[in-house]
Amino acid sequence: MNLDETAAWINQLFPADMNLREAQDDEGNPGFHYACFNLGRECAASTLDFADIDTGLESEGVDVRCEIFTINRASETTTLKVLDATANQLARAEGALPAQPGTLLPGIGSEANLPSDITVKHGVFVVPYVWGEKVPQLKEPDRWTLMLQLVMLTQEEFEHAVTYGVGQLQQDLAAEGIDLLDWSRL
Repeated sequence: MNLDETAAWINQLFPADMNLREAQDDEGNPGFHYACFNLGRECAASTLDFADIDTGLESEGVDVRCEIFTINRASETTTLKVLDATANQLARAEGALPAQPGTLLPGIGSEANLPSDITVKHGVFVVPYVWGEKVPQLKEPDRWTLMLQLVMLTQEEFEHAVTYGVGQLQQDLAAEGIDLLDWSRL
């Protein structure tokens, strides 16, 4: 898929108007492209061209790729900083860091240089829960692209995941009713 085709696919996944953004590096060179959606109290954002990055996954001889998204109640600017830091960290890892559920992203919030009111500093990839059991995906002859959700964690939550595993963290967060959309939670 090209950028326009990916944008059309992503646009149909969220119930709001899509705003397109392009990141730039410190020298002003173009970077990854993003789609942002204002969902009222929440902001959703997704990469649009991260599927061009090979993070080393394959299934039955076909490259498995993803577009990364997150939903929260932070600003669009903050959301894009986190997504851009995530996409760039994975691109730099050149396949050593898989873009798949269960992958922890230590310090991604610090890398994104988040505002002081944001208390989440680490990330974890999870199977998207926003569409129920149907993970949006596109199969092409040479590539299978799926949506992958980024959830941000506090220091305590991250340490819990490292100690007990991501699966146990997810169970414990759900049992405690933790609001994962609140990036300023304590």
